[in-house]
Amino acid sequence: LVECLRTTDIPEEIQLEQNLSNGVLLARLANFFAPDMVPLNKIFDFDQSRYKKDGKPCYRHTDNIVMWAGAARAMRLPEVLIPETVDIYEGRNINTIFCLYALALHLFRLRRGPPIRLQAGNAQFPESVMEEMHERLKDSDIPAFGELSGMLDTTMPSDKDAHSMAIYKINKALNSKVTSQCPQKGIKFSRMHTFQYLQQYLD
Repeated sequence: LVECLRTTDIPEEIQLEQNLSNGVLLARLANFFAPDMVPLNKIFDFDQSRYKKDGKPCYRHTDNIVMWAGAARAMRLPEVLIPETVDIYEGRNINTIFCLYALALHLFRLRRGPPIRLQAGNAQFPESVMEEMHERLKDSDIPAFGELSGMLDTTMPSDKDAHSMAIYKINKALNSKVTSQCPQKGIKFSRMHTFQYLQQYLD
């Protein structure tokens, strides 16, 4: 979250689960990988002042959660991994934490997010917290972390999907009245340059 949001105002690990209930951090994360779907000015209570004042989320905070979930679906994250809005809103966020891990892995595979950094040995939790989490996870129906790779493999774009996306981007570039930008190369093309690029691509 820190790398994606480029901020340090992320709650500590123990408070993070409850904080997710207002959907602000989730929506901000969605803005990172799907800014067109979740613009910053659409995020309710961006600074969380309303949440901090009331001490709990209000109904409008669910708009943030819905936007995040929609952006995750747009990235083709498996539906089974996306928690129900009401579960997030009511603070039942064990599944949400798991989903965020899966989403981070998925976005990295799509080259739309940073790699997950190994934190083993860096995070320290009180014994009481560890025992509480163990009890909560014992009867949880969330998949094992080892199953994630297989689940995500089924949603990765195929060669046919990639080809279709390339054609779409080329058509979009050709329809531009001025110049267009190749998303993967970060280079601006005029119409003539686009044709030259297309010729090289086909060759």
